[in-house]
Amino acid sequence: MARWLRLAVLAAALQFAVANPARAAAAGKFVVGYAAMNTRLAPLWLAEEQGFFNKYGLDSQAVFLRSATVLVTGLASGDIQVGSGGGSAALAAASSGQEITIIGSFSVRNSYDFVSRPNIKRAEDLRGKKVGVTSIGGGSWMGAMLWLEQLGLDPQRDNITMLAVGDQTVQS
Repeated sequence: MARWLRLAVLAAALQFAVANPARAAAAGKFVVGYAAMNTRLAPLWLAEEQGFFNKYGLDSQAVFLRSATVLVTGLASGDIQVGSGGGSAALAAASSGQEITIIGSFSVRNSYDFVSRPNIKRAEDLRGKKVGVTSIGGGSWMGAMLWLEQLGLDPQRDNITMLAVGDQTVQS
């Protein structure tokens, strides 16, 4: 695990230094943005806590952002050097012409949980209901769409409304 952490940190640092050599030399802080508060971020938190960034000469600062869209905006502006967030936001930015590079992922599968009220016992009980997600087109939306597909449901056909209710702190 520690070897993978070191490799990820080094890859991120090299990507930043190669893509922006002037900014890398002049930067006071190496800002790492993240757009979720879950266990998938443990490698980032451990890397910062164990000083892996400092080991490679980077004064790092991990910054929580409330959505991957805000994270990608920070990357595009240069205020954030590396980020960990939903792939949907990165793909949307890339499709609109932003130069975004996806280096890797700590997860290779849908790791979202689909949680419902106690009266929802079967997948069919979701018909005509509302599903809360961070934003339409974001990572939690993509996770919800994949869950619904896995459950054999289609939001349009089954009259399931997707509601953009904000970040993880306000969804429960």
